[in-house]
Amino acid sequence: MLFIMDIIPMMKILKIFKAYCDTCACEGTIELLKSYQCFRLFFIPLFKWHAQYTLKHSCGSEVTISEEVALGILHGTIDITNMHIEHHTKVSNQCTTCGHVLDSGFVYCPYCGGQKKRD
Repeated sequence: MLFIMDIIPMMKILKIFKAYCDTCACEGTIELLKSYQCFRLFFIPLFKWHAQYTLKHSCGSEVTISEEVALGILHGTIDITNMHIEHHTKVSNQCTTCGHVLDSGFVYCPYCGGQKKRD
């Protein structure tokens, strides 16, 4: 008998918001992500563990949050627009209009047509 099973990292987008990033000073989208390890048998997820919640801005900044804060955001008891998401890495290949991180060869953003940040 053949058993097909594996343990893989999984990621799920729980919610997408439009918000402002204080560090890169641009408007963009923030994704509420849930990442976890998953045991699958015949490609059916059976067990999930090591859940971690992350807020990720379209400019590339990320912050890990607790499960309570993530559930508060999902249920609407915590306002995402009042939260400050900061990152300490300088992103030079970023669109100044929409905040997407671009390939190094791009001068204009393929998402919105805006120009990327200058080095």
